[in-house]
Amino acid sequence: MSGTLTYRERVALPGDAVVEIQLAELPAGDARERTSVIAEQKISMQGKQVPVPFELKFDPAKINSARVYGLNARIRVGGEVRFYSDPGLLVLTQGHPAHVEFVLRKMEAKK
Repeated sequence: MSGTLTYRERVALPGDAVVEIQLAELPAGDARERTSVIAEQKISMQGKQVPVPFELKFDPAKINSARVYGLNARIRVGGEVRFYSDPGLLVLTQGHPAHVEFVLRKMEAKK
């Protein structure tokens, strides 16, 4: 599972920014069912900027071709989410890609 992520805003990330990427099995029909996390990755930006390439390693034995899997990403700064992906970008099975290009959304400031 690989790809890149970026965002549209013209703003630099601070040095303590962390990218978090998560691959999970999505619920089948019952929205109350919990998702099952297959793999996670954290990337410390350490002054680097977008676009951010990533390669998420996972155990292929945990993937069932009859199930649906989603990928989520976010960028945290000081522990707070600053940018996030739309939930559950479909990947890996049922014709969905193993390489994705994320365009993250800016988290709106709390009022």
